[in-house]
Amino acid sequence: MIQIPNPFDITDSHTEWSATALVMENLVNTIIKEKHYDLGPARVEKVGEDRKRPDGLIYVDSLGTRVLINIEFKQPFFDPFDFENLKEPARQKAVKRKSPYFATCNFRELIV
Repeated sequence: MIQIPNPFDITDSHTEWSATALVMENLVNTIIKEKHYDLGPARVEKVGEDRKRPDGLIYVDSLGTRVLINIEFKQPFFDPFDFENLKEPARQKAVKRKSPYFATCNFRELIV
């Protein structure tokens, strides 16, 4: 049986991508600005030459050309120490972008 979504449904929930965007572009950029940290912007889903998209990046410079930290996000039921699904992909993406740091986050814990 084909399930047709209800066009009148007003339920609105976040996806991993939308939650990452909220954290990085709103919270992180606000903290950088209010605390006057000498950092560039926080961005989400920027595609590199390898066609991989790190979930979140914080840049060293205001032009967004040098990455300080690469952050991989997963839904809250993921273990932030999960090597296969979080740590290793974050490390690989950080190495490709010459980022000195990487982190993982499940929206409950941030592991740098």
